[in-house]
Amino acid sequence: VLRRQALVLMPEYTITMADPARSGAKMDTPEDLRGFNLLFFVTEAVGLIAVIMMAVWTANYRGGFAWRSDPAHEFNWHPLLNTIGMIYLFANAILVYRALRTIRKKTLKIIHGAIHFVVIVLTVIAGIAALDSHNLAKPNPIPNFYSLHSWLCSE
Repeated sequence: VLRRQALVLMPEYTITMADPARSGAKMDTPEDLRGFNLLFFVTEAVGLIAVIMMAVWTANYRGGFAWRSDPAHEFNWHPLLNTIGMIYLFANAILVYRALRTIRKKTLKIIHGAIHFVVIVLTVIAGIAALDSHNLAKPNPIPNFYSLHSWLCSE
């Protein structure tokens, strides 16, 4: 009785399994991934170039990296770690499901979650670096959360 009521309420669910032969779907033809593979490798290369350029810029043109001993150079971790995490790794976490199609879905979910976990760790470290560079600045500390970027992001 319940099944009949469900069919009356939702008639689009009356057919539970579609027959691929009758629907015209071609199940035996593999997907053409040449365009995807090319675009995937191009975007990976662009992402790596962005990370490398950010590392070169912060290391060579902004004086390198430090931690709490040198707050001005501690800030250099902020743009580098956020570029790695928020741009490169976030994009890779999204693309895991498309790029690794032959791996089991449970494994893909673990990879996806692990990448997101790394992004969270990098973002927290980048935020600490930004806050430390403001709070430990001498002779006067720099105020925190004074810009739209700092309110919306991690500074």
